[in-house]
Amino acid sequence: MDSNRDARSTREEDVGTSLRRQREMEDLHEIARAHYRSGSQKVRDLAHEFFNSMDSDGDGRIDFPEFQAFVEHEGHYWMNNRYFFKELDRDGNESLDFWEVMTLYYIIKSGRPFCGSCANFVPGIFFSCVECPFTLCFGCYRSTKCDHNHNGRTQLLDNYTMLQAKQDSSEATQIIRYTVCLIHFDNVLLKLIFIQQRRQSGCTIFNILSSRL
Repeated sequence: MDSNRDARSTREEDVGTSLRRQREMEDLHEIARAHYRSGSQKVRDLAHEFFNSMDSDGDGRIDFPEFQAFVEHEGHYWMNNRYFFKELDRDGNESLDFWEVMTLYYIIKSGRPFCGSCANFVPGIFFSCVECPFTLCFGCYRSTKCDHNHNGRTQLLDNYTMLQAKQDSSEATQIIRYTVCLIHFDNVLLKLIFIQQRRQSGCTIFNILSSRL
């Protein structure tokens, strides 16, 4: 009885994951289209150059061999699989049109990650290590099966929290620079000691201790 319930729950979870992934890919398609339409003529020209560089036979569509040749040549080896190609293929006709290629262009330019555990593309929320570029998709993070650590330390932040931590870190750095400039302007000779701290959020904070020489 319990095994049947668990199997049904797993199937429902898989269906939910698939539907969420489709919505997230659809969002990427729309974002790529919006970026193209709001971009300058130079940006649009670069987008067309990108498409033409993939379209080796000039038929206006990118088939899987053309896609493979391009990602291998550009060093995007993690993209070289049919599953990712099918995710880009919005209409399922086994080739990529201009707008579908624009989604690939956006994915490359925006640095969208692939999961370091299952190796699948991550179209939505992801979790990044605060100490290295390692990234997990939501499913692998939730399963807790991936043991990624640095000398026993494990700290993964979702992309929104990571962005906020970087912004906080940037603000702290600006304050330090302003203080140093102010002291130099006033011609006051101080001995400055910068203390770097790391919060649990991954944000780097600098404290300043000073004394007159």
